[in-house]
Amino acid sequence: MVSVYERRNEVMAKINKYWGFVAVGAVAAAAAGAIAALAFRKDPLDDFDDFDEDFEDETEEETSKSEEKKETSEAFEAWDEAEEAVEETAETADAEHAVEEAIKEEKEEQEEE
Repeated sequence: MVSVYERRNEVMAKINKYWGFVAVGAVAAAAAGAIAALAFRKDPLDDFDDFDEDFEDETEEETSKSEEKKETSEAFEAWDEAEEAVEETAETADAEHAVEEAIKEEKEEQEEE
């Protein structure tokens, strides 16, 4: 029979093994990040040379983004209108169905009399 202390030691060993793997993974990720930072390091002055080109690209992107937002809002408005039309059609169909049912009931009552 396994004592409580032996079972506790087994559980603690599993927990320690898990956190050991977590620690090794964290160290590996930090090392990979440091290596990538060194490998892709840029000269800070290179960024100023391309400033004008970056600014022009950003203004073009902002214009295209505003156009996309406008198109998206128009699409949602059209969607809302279509949804309202479908709801109205459904309500009309329900009303017509109710009228047909009422007419059938009246005919049945007249036939019974």
